[in-house]
Amino acid sequence: MSPRTAPDRPALESPEVRVLVGCWEIWQALAGAGDEALRTAHGLNLREFIALSHVQGSGDGVCSPAELAAALGVPRYEVSRTLGRLEALGAVRRTRTGGTDARQVRVELTPHGAQLWEAALGTVQALVRPVLAPLGDALPGLGNALHAAARLARQLTPGSTPPPNPLTQGHPP
Repeated sequence: MSPRTAPDRPALESPEVRVLVGCWEIWQALAGAGDEALRTAHGLNLREFIALSHVQGSGDGVCSPAELAAALGVPRYEVSRTLGRLEALGAVRRTRTGGTDARQVRVELTPHGAQLWEAALGTVQALVRPVLAPLGDALPGLGNALHAAARLARQLTPGSTPPPNPLTQGHPP
């Protein structure tokens, strides 16, 4: 049997493979350009912008490094490095909340961080909007579905049963 017709190899037309390939292609096309634009205009890289977006979007602009690591799907040591850079830029402030326990830290958006995030958001939107504009009214739903899928994917371990899908159970993603 040829590789093209092998039953155990999903075709590119498979919805699952098309989603993965589409996400990969969008990331490849936009990440480099976004990273360069953010560095040039704001002194941030894309990871720092995304981390800053999570802190800014945490409601009161305060979160813990563990919450940020979970939201980003990266190890805490990577979050620590990113927060160190954001702190050096004056965008966030880390403060201990547990007395002598150095692990008890909260991350707070500074006024400068809020301004930096707002300006960087404009840069990202200017880059991404033309690419996503053809999606029109489908864009918010697509964004919600991708976030729900990302949450489900983070809960998986090899050989585990996928958790219930919030999109099919009437829960907001």
